[in-house]
Amino acid sequence: CLITRHEAVRGLIKIFIDTTNRDTISLAERIGPHSSVVLEDYDPLFDPVPEGVDAVLYPVDAIPPMIERETSIAVMVPRSTSGWVSVPVHPGELPPGSKVSVCGEVMGRYIGSLYPDLDVVSVHVSADDCLDDDADAWIVPEADLILLSPERKHSVLDPDTFLPVPGQGCLCFLCRKDDAEARRKLSGLNHMPTRIEVEAELGILKLTGHGRSSPLAAGAVLEDMFVHIRCTSFICDERRDADEYLQCDYVMDELLGISEYLTGKRDRVI
Repeated sequence: CLITRHEAVRGLIKIFIDTTNRDTISLAERIGPHSSVVLEDYDPLFDPVPEGVDAVLYPVDAIPPMIERETSIAVMVPRSTSGWVSVPVHPGELPPGSKVSVCGEVMGRYIGSLYPDLDVVSVHVSADDCLDDDADAWIVPEADLILLSPERKHSVLDPDTFLPVPGQGCLCFLCRKDDAEARRKLSGLNHMPTRIEVEAELGILKLTGHGRSSPLAAGAVLEDMFVHIRCTSFICDERRDADEYLQCDYVMDELLGISEYLTGKRDRVI
């Protein structure tokens, strides 16, 4: 349980963090100098925010499309990076037959389609497990490598070729829906541009009807008064890509058109 005071936090706040996730520990250390973590196993799909605390700090890309009904995402902090890296070299520099371990199903599909001569030997949920694998190269989110092994030689992958999974590189605070005081305390940490971008990505994921393990990539960027969202899907038999501009006050029906195209329910985005 982290009890801290910070200039962006309005008053004293108690936060639970998952000690198995280094991203959340790192952010907790930046928010306040004193922390004592006690939460080691938390699943937002089933578990409510524990009584006696204001919020749970959690990585957005690990949150399922549906969460416990009394819980909501109250705050999203600025996203550091949503990119991918390959350790130690770019996959295009590997000789045919090289063994590659990847983080996430969509990255496995990317590598399989772009570099068919490489052998994707395993697909992991966490970067920790991926980097511990026996392989010639490892492909993980850049934010995870920065926290886990920043000294390791790596190559940053082209963000226009390898899109992130929805919410990649972003952390959030989960609060009880009826806890207005916790929201008030945390409101100074909320980064609205990140929230607009990430909510568009999460909306696409939710409307596809598929879970976190689905081979779907989605990256959104605010450009002037528009949300530029690009997606790659391997959900249906063929690869499908979408590249759309939405107004910042978009409605969910606009995301629905994109998601139905990505899942093969439509022949084009409407």
